Amino acid sequence: MNIGEHDLSTIVHSFAKAALDPAQWMPAMTSLSEAMGAVGCALELTDLNTGAAYVANSAALDGAVRRDYEERIFHINPRINRALSMPLGQVADDSVLMAGDAPHKGEFLDWLERAPYHYIIGGKILNAGGHVGFLTANYAKSHGMVTQTHHDVFAILTPQLINIVEVGRALSANRLRHDLTDLDAPLRVRRQELASLFGLTEREADVAALISEGCNIEQTGEQLAISAYTVRQHLKAVFGKVGVSRQAELVALVSRLG
Repeated sequence: MNIGEHDLSTIVHSFAKAALDPAQWMPAMTSLSEAMGAVGCALELTDLNTGAAYVANSAALDGAVRRDYEERIFHINPRINRALSMPLGQVADDSVLMAGDAPHKGEFLDWLERAPYHYIIGGKILNAGGHVGFLTANYAKSHGMVTQTHHDVFAILTPQLINIVEVGRALSANRLRHDLTDLDAPLRVRRQELASLFGLTEREADVAALISEGCNIEQTGEQLAISAYTVRQHLKAVFGKVGVSRQAELVALVSRLG
């Protein structure tokens, strides 16, 4: 995959058209999919107030596969369940979204075998009034997990999409708002977000964050005014909840959220 600055600008422009005409989402997703070497790109929306779910995918989905997803699988999808806790603008892939065990994970994986793709990377582009939305790029199992290059593209694209969605919603409601995303503001993973994503306690999130920022066991203990033994106990609990077994794996996983 090799997306240059001009290519990315063209993709953003194609999505911007969707603010005026929702029918332009599909052509824009098709362009992004082709540029990123993906099987397809998907726009997934849910209304938390009613439980309704909607998915549009530039990859052709069998009618029964799509219907099963919207009516059942979306609601038990471990990716969605974890992504609902992510902050607006967060980018994540399967190393985060599929980490650890989850209820109904087996049923979701069975459904995934019927889909034309297996791995994803995506960003949360809507979280307002009980409405939540994600844009994802989807890859075949033979492609393997996504790389940092894919993250770099979504890190640039996602804030733009947040603004495009906000403008589209404002225009559809015949109003304009001024709380658009600062495109120059870095995305950061805060401790409360770690706690929410992985079900960590406040202290476990502190330990996970400090270790991921480069502190060793002793330095983490000094920062938190606790013993090295206690740090190790918290870290052991973090490993179990996040689904890793080594500090390096934890750092790699948390870095995906940065």
